[in-house]
Amino acid sequence: MSDDWEAILEKVDEICSIEGGYRMVSRSVAYKSRDGLFCVLKADKRDEDDGTSNVFHITMYDGTICVDGPFTDSKDEYWLAQVGRSDAIITPDWVHRTVRRDTRDSDFAGHGGAEFRFEFLVPGDHGAFTRQGLKVLLSGEEDNDLDGPVLVTRNCWYQGKIPPKHRHLFKVNAEMVVGFNPTRTG
Repeated sequence: MSDDWEAILEKVDEICSIEGGYRMVSRSVAYKSRDGLFCVLKADKRDEDDGTSNVFHITMYDGTICVDGPFTDSKDEYWLAQVGRSDAIITPDWVHRTVRRDTRDSDFAGHGGAEFRFEFLVPGDHGAFTRQGLKVLLSGEEDNDLDGPVLVTRNCWYQGKIPPKHRHLFKVNAEMVVGFNPTRTG
């Protein structure tokens, strides 16, 4: 690895090591042109996870490193494409998940086929999931001691936390009562 790349990687480490600073999500689009080197660092605030990322552009020209940013990345295109999905579960912490019919092969199921249960918060919101062939237990049915209908799935997919900028486009529809939130480290 060239000394210039080493210097850029050291700058990435420096940005991510500032106390109360950032944790790296990804380092990408690193390339070398005849004019210099360019790297994109995507990082989140270390103690905040509201679904918004920060992006830094790190360049090196003639031996000098420049850092531009942080720029805000609200993942606009991605979140706008998620609006109105009939298989979406949105919990009060603004985590967006999708659910699909259970599969016999846990290798192809979300979270390796771990069981998730979501209690619907608004009466009638479970209908779209029932029509998709998903398992919904009504209140009082065997294995449901909660007040509202409960979706039971072993095929749940984590989509991330909806950034504040886009929350007005979504409706919280369920509370997770069994399951887990994946976490990032770093």
